[in-house]
Amino acid sequence: MDGGLPRHVVRGGTISYESHDTLDWSKDLATMNANKLPEEGTHVEQVAMKFFGQRCYPRSFPRHSG
Repeated sequence: MDGGLPRHVVRGGTISYESHDTLDWSKDLATMNANKLPEEGTHVEQVAMKFFGQRCYPRSFPRHSG
């Protein structure tokens, strides 16, 4: 354990304490329902990482008539 939380998405839960004022914006959860996400990324994240990991892509420009 390195002290960090695994990747996750919170789906719901209950709040035991919540404050919204100029000095305190805290929230304490009493319970939490969460889905664990794969550390290497979901399929969609992997596709996005592959796309944005490439610096340049070929592109075409529309032809001008005239």
